[in-house]
Amino acid sequence: MRKLSLLLLMLVVLTLTACKEELPLIASINPALDTIEVGETWVDSGCTSNGETCSVVDDDVNTTAVGKYEVTYLAIKGEEEMYLKRIVTVVDVTKPHIILNPGIDTIQVNDTWVNTGCTATDNYDSEVDCVVFSNNIDNTTIGEYEVVYRSIDDSGNVQEMTRYVFVVNDN
Repeated sequence: MRKLSLLLLMLVVLTLTACKEELPLIASINPALDTIEVGETWVDSGCTSNGETCSVVDDDVNTTAVGKYEVTYLAIKGEEEMYLKRIVTVVDVTKPHIILNPGIDTIQVNDTWVNTGCTATDNYDSEVDCVVFSNNIDNTTIGEYEVVYRSIDDSGNVQEMTRYVFVVNDN
């Protein structure tokens, strides 16, 4: 009787194992940082599936140009195929860099102050302007004055720098 029970138990287990239904293809994109600064390196975190493969079939990410890019993955399980898309956004959020040109920033009352200006560089735009944004110099009155320069890149990032000009009376 014991052998018969063991035989029946093995038969039931084999029957249930053979009836196991296979899961359909399931795939997902792995979490990643999908917004990056222009010029930085983007690392693809890939995709995961319960199938045989999940791999990149198209990747047009260009980290040297601001824009939105697609990465396409293909997951395969038997005869099933599933395409997944990731959007990678390359942005420019870095402000321009301003350098004040050398000049004489202390003048005598009633002398003329010469604005030597500034230059600006940017991480993405090849040329950015550097202009006087505000200037409150009164060369007829002793005091400390501010000249504010401003540079704006094509992505709208703004940088300002202040030059201090002193009007003195050493007579």
